[in-house]
Amino acid sequence: MENLQIWMQGEMDEGKKIARQFFLLTIFPVLAIILVFYFLNLLHQKTISNSVEQLSTSQGKTIQMVLSVAGGNLVEGSESKLIDFLTVLLKKTGALYFAVFKNDKLYYWDSRFEGYLPVERGKKSPRIFKSPEGSILELKSGFKNSQGDNFEVFVGYDFTVMDILRHNQKRTFIFIFVVFIVFSSALFVAVVRINKFFVEKEKELLKLQQEKKRFRELSLLAGAISHELKNPVNSLYLSIQVMGEELRGKEEYEKFVKPIKMEIRRLADIIDNHLAIMRLKPRIEKINITETIKEVISDFSKENVNIEIFSPAEFVCFSDRKLLKMVFSNILRNSVEAGSKNILIGCEKKGNEVEIFVKDDGQGLALEADEVFKPYVTTKREGTGVGLALVERIIDALGGKIKLERIKPHGLIVRIVLRCEK
Repeated sequence: MENLQIWMQGEMDEGKKIARQFFLLTIFPVLAIILVFYFLNLLHQKTISNSVEQLSTSQGKTIQMVLSVAGGNLVEGSESKLIDFLTVLLKKTGALYFAVFKNDKLYYWDSRFEGYLPVERGKKSPRIFKSPEGSILELKSGFKNSQGDNFEVFVGYDFTVMDILRHNQKRTFIFIFVVFIVFSSALFVAVVRINKFFVEKEKELLKLQQEKKRFRELSLLAGAISHELKNPVNSLYLSIQVMGEELRGKEEYEKFVKPIKMEIRRLADIIDNHLAIMRLKPRIEKINITETIKEVISDFSKENVNIEIFSPAEFVCFSDRKLLKMVFSNILRNSVEAGSKNILIGCEKKGNEVEIFVKDDGQGLALEADEVFKPYVTTKREGTGVGLALVERIIDALGGKIKLERIKPHGLIVRIVLRCEK
């Protein structure tokens, strides 16, 4: 129970570590980019707005000067000329309203919006302000007539272009922001999946390392026991052999001696397999894989199975001939014991590797694929669980890979990939 709690605490700490790394490497940079982008956009909007306002104000001052000179000439003799001029200006330009003050009193005004005159005397001119009808650019001009009357003319122009500009800036910002959020979300999902993939791979690697460590420990133990048993078993076999010669042809031979010899022989094979795992040291040499497989196939000539091989006659690569024969012998033996009637073997060279597959029509896997290669795991009544464990150990020692694939409704494909070069 204490070990379980320690393991769970380790898993939680690892999860927190991954979460912190993920925040620092993904979430934090994305949030920082969003904030920087937001403030840069605000600065950009303000810069553009200020530039437009400065340009409009500059042009407004020019118009004010022109209006001052023109207004001074128009009010000589009669103010009606000024009023007519401003009325035409209101109808044919972008002006929204005008107002004329004479000696600080409102003399005349007109507006496109009935009853609306947003004039505020005493304000700085030109001025830009917001109104219920949108932004307005207001200009003010002052002049006198020959009688000494003081005139102030206020003209308000439609400046909603500024509102449209700001609206477009906001819309562009929202669009870019949404695109960025979508991209960030996609990146977030991708990083999560990649992180999950590497975490799973790390767990698989750790599990594989633990299994290999356990396998080595069990192999050393079994090897030591097998080494101690080998000599007594050989002596026992020789003794039974001598006894068998004296009883050959008698009923006792078939009833006792022959079964005992078979069991001793099986025990000797088990011991040899354990010792083979412990003493596994490949001897790499130039071999013909096709010929090596055919030699193994010949050992099954008396079995009730049809074995075919499709491979180039000269399929040369560098490997351990003896260990490969042990691999294919184990695989074919398992296929036969699984009730296969037809076995197909194929070889194909891919770059500096060779891929070999063994396909049968037997009962298939009785265990899950990741359980098959575990040592001492078997479903056979008289099995030892060493055969496929030895196969995987050999393939691993040769720098190759092995994979099992189920065939529906029954059957199995064993795929082996080996290096061809030294």
